[in-house]
Amino acid sequence: MSILSKFVTVGLFTALIGALVSATPIGWSLEERIGLAWLFNARGPRPAPSNVIVVTTDRKSAADLGLPQEPWKWPRSLHGQLIQRLADKGARVIAFDMFFKDAGLPEEDQAFARAIQDAGNVILIEKMTRVDQPPSAVGMNMHLRVSPTAKLASASAGLAPNPLPAVPFRVNQFWLFEPSDEHVATFPFLAFNLYGAAAYEDLATLLERVQPELARQFRALNIAEPGNLQSLSQDLRNMIERHPGLADRLDTMLQAEQPGLSADWNSLLTSLLSAYRQGHSQYLDFYGPPRTITTVPYSCILNLCSPEASSLTNQNPEIDFSDAAVFVGLSEQIESEQQDRFHTVYTSESGLYISGVEISATAFANLLEHRQVMPLTLRHHLLLVIFWGIGISLTLRALSPTYLRTGIGFGIVLLATSMGAGAAYFGAAYYLFAREAVWLPVVVPLLIQLPLSVGATLFSRYWEAHKTRHNIQTALAHYVPGPIADQLAQNIEDFKTKGQVLEGICLATDAEHYTALAESFEPQELRVFMNRYYEVVFEPVRRRQGIVSDVIGDAVLAIWTTSAWNAEQRINVCDAALDIANAVEQFNRRHQGAALHTRI
Repeated sequence: MSILSKFVTVGLFTALIGALVSATPIGWSLEERIGLAWLFNARGPRPAPSNVIVVTTDRKSAADLGLPQEPWKWPRSLHGQLIQRLADKGARVIAFDMFFKDAGLPEEDQAFARAIQDAGNVILIEKMTRVDQPPSAVGMNMHLRVSPTAKLASASAGLAPNPLPAVPFRVNQFWLFEPSDEHVATFPFLAFNLYGAAAYEDLATLLERVQPELARQFRALNIAEPGNLQSLSQDLRNMIERHPGLADRLDTMLQAEQPGLSADWNSLLTSLLSAYRQGHSQYLDFYGPPRTITTVPYSCILNLCSPEASSLTNQNPEIDFSDAAVFVGLSEQIESEQQDRFHTVYTSESGLYISGVEISATAFANLLEHRQVMPLTLRHHLLLVIFWGIGISLTLRALSPTYLRTGIGFGIVLLATSMGAGAAYFGAAYYLFAREAVWLPVVVPLLIQLPLSVGATLFSRYWEAHKTRHNIQTALAHYVPGPIADQLAQNIEDFKTKGQVLEGICLATDAEHYTALAESFEPQELRVFMNRYYEVVFEPVRRRQGIVSDVIGDAVLAIWTTSAWNAEQRINVCDAALDIANAVEQFNRRHQGAALHTRI
């Protein structure tokens, strides 16, 4: 129980260290930078939804179209043609991850704006600009949204920013609402709201059964009017936040498969309600490295792509655009050509980054699939590392048997046990991540707590062995030479094969009439009395560098050994004999009724 309690203490210490590290920003940063990358790389790519497509304004398309490599220099009437082609193919949402700040040629802008208005499903991006405020201002830093030209903005179905950190910061999450303005839906989330607009009437029907007044307010907002898409997203958010339990009731109704509601609409509304319940941001569940999401060169949509550009399509060129969400932006395959790039878990060793338009498409696809990487809550995170810290310490103790006396055997068992436990933990974390996108901490348990438990086990084993050797050495020191006692304590097996011949002098003592004296004492009294007598006899032997070799009854045998005698050593033996005689004489004076007259 003493050993078990020590390991419970070690486990609690390991658990406490894990919990403290996990609760700090450093611990969470390690999990994001290292642990999340491990899980994504172990899982590998997974299929992206076929109805989420990226149209890339890449270098190959520029060459096919005979245009500059910089997409912002392309004629805007060409973008109008692209929109018309995508609309004819049945695209439900067209989101341009291209910023149109400055007005172009009037006829070009007019053609582009007309195509946007005719399609009625085009979203344009707003640029985020950081403005430094004077020290007296309430906010030291503000982010302003810069809209595209008024003509294009008024023709679009909606405008939205796309706040993403620049390299070297890693993109692990995306915002549903702009961080500095919680009333504004972000680019991918606004696109998702537009994608689900066809199901809003069904949502209003469900609302009527729960909150008729909310249904009337919801129907009153005309989503077809410019700018209303952002208002609708904010109204939905306010409605869910101000009426706790409303989203759960609607979700329950959807799970019951409402009559007249198709499976696709049911799934879409479930995903939409889930997104509004999640909060301000979600962790991205990346589908793989750059261009894992279906990617089509811009020129191929216009039927002007070269065979080389067509080969860049990562799926069959005959892609079905019906009911698809199409994101238009820059996505290159060569690092030196990337102008819009972000650091993610899939940043390759060659330096190839995922582009901004791919991140937007990934966020949209996650919303559509009702799937995101879900870290544990802080409470469950801490509970996990606490139980793991205690469990791994007890496991290493239980699976490292004490009968493995040799250090090599113990080390092998300890190493195998720790590696097996670590592999089992990571296997469980991988399974949950790959199957359910549940993110368990791996860095703290495997890189901090597991080595700490192994080190504590090794130290505990060493300390136990050290204490055992010390106890053995202390006990043997009364009967054998100090060096011999130390060797016996270290490894008694050596004495089966080793021997040593030395010269020595033996000193023997015995007491007269010991038997008669012993019969006059009670056993306990005799033990105490003889221990005092032995102290008197042993002390001169040790002081004169001798060794008490044996004790039988009242007889003591002491030895002095050496490989080369000299006069000083012989004198030590004789002095020891004289000291014993003097010491025994004094002992007998103190015990007149029980004197032990000792012969030497």
